[in-house]
Amino acid sequence: ANAELRRIQTQIRTQFPDYAALSIPEGVPAAQVGSLLQGGDEAFVAFATAGEKGELIAVVVRANGAASSVAIPVSREELERSIKALRAGVTLPSGGAFAPAALAALSFDMSAATKLYDALISPLEAKLGGAGGIVIAPDGPLESLPFNLLAVAEAANPDPADAFARYRGADWLIDRYALSTVPTVSALKQLRRKGAPSAEKPFVGFGDPVLQGSVSAAPKAPRRITLGGSGATNVQAIRELTPVPQTGAMLNDLAAALGASSADVYTGARGSEGALAALNVTGGLSKYRVAAFATHALVAGELQRLGLDEPALVLTPPANDNPQPADDGLLRASEVVGLSMNADWVLLTACNTAADDGALGAEPLSGLAKS
Repeated sequence: ANAELRRIQTQIRTQFPDYAALSIPEGVPAAQVGSLLQGGDEAFVAFATAGEKGELIAVVVRANGAASSVAIPVSREELERSIKALRAGVTLPSGGAFAPAALAALSFDMSAATKLYDALISPLEAKLGGAGGIVIAPDGPLESLPFNLLAVAEAANPDPADAFARYRGADWLIDRYALSTVPTVSALKQLRRKGAPSAEKPFVGFGDPVLQGSVSAAPKAPRRITLGGSGATNVQAIRELTPVPQTGAMLNDLAAALGASSADVYTGARGSEGALAALNVTGGLSKYRVAAFATHALVAGELQRLGLDEPALVLTPPANDNPQPADDGLLRASEVVGLSMNADWVLLTACNTAADDGALGAEPLSGLAKS
């Protein structure tokens, strides 16, 4: 099994070197990591599990190549509990959509925010002295942790009559450091060595697919997206997904803010995988500085149930029930790798359709961000 895994990894590195750099971890010398950091005030922090008990270790690298490791005395179970508590305060319940009642029911757990800071970042502060930014490579359940939600300390004596005083008065980690996340250290190497993008057009957006599910009906888990052992796409199951409210308006607002033409927003019937593929084949996709995808994401935690073997974004499904894979309504991670893009920013504002098991870190950055 190990030999077969190594063979597959070698094949991926040969055929898709950029994707391999983002998805298959490789060691990078500390001096080389330091040379990739911007200026003298950026630090790199890699978290990793080690040993039979899965102890958590953080490795801190500074711009001068100095590296140090710090043991993080917290169990995986404790981490998962705290991360789930933190995420619960910013995650709408299933079926809650964006209704005011659902939003009002959310309660952000400031205790979890400070507890996670105390466990993960506080032990590193001595190594981060003078840093203005931190690039983080998470591992395990930390792959599901939004580090920008961590708080150094809660607000002191917030006004109880002001519902937001405890948030405004908190000492947030992101106010101390500019935070960014990469899948692996080799991904940092790959990203920092790319030349500056030189795309000429401001923005392109894909999303708001034509779907037939009812927004008002009680939510239900989607049916299998693939058919039997053939692996063919079940187009009707895609059509039955619920539309994602306001995604079209969001893409149009982004286009207007960036000075783009409405023709560069592919929504509704125009927002198909075939349209994206055509734009890619002609080289048009590489001409945009910002690209955004606003739709359903079928990601880690739900793939087996849906019959998928990799993450995917939902685009407008074709009218044909037996489409070609290149226009079946699913933009798979392996297809994302084949897109020729030259963007400064790729925005993935996707709705996780059916990940209801609460699993953390099932696949780094959902597999889509990696692609």
